[in-house]
Amino acid sequence: MENEKISVLFADNSEQMRAACTRLMREPGLELHQVEKNGRTVLQAIQQQRPDVVIMDLFMPQTDALGVLNGVLHSGMEPKPHFMVMSSFDNSNLERE
Repeated sequence: MENEKISVLFADNSEQMRAACTRLMREPGLELHQVEKNGRTVLQAIQQQRPDVVIMDLFMPQTDALGVLNGVLHSGMEPKPHFMVMSSFDNSNLERE
């Protein structure tokens, strides 16, 4: 198992962030499956590609990160991927929620 790569699906609606992630994921031990730009295609890609890790923006068009998480939790998919949700949105009220 030492030589197995960690498969990653990255999702952000910013073209600049997607390009940066694509460059960063060219590391040994990582395999970038797909780069998505909206939540609906993220959920479809998770179900088809079965990545180990999903890194995504909190605010995405069509379905946000919480909708994607909810879809995966209720899909019965096993094993479920690990999620990292991020945002460049700055709002202290949102942090409390």
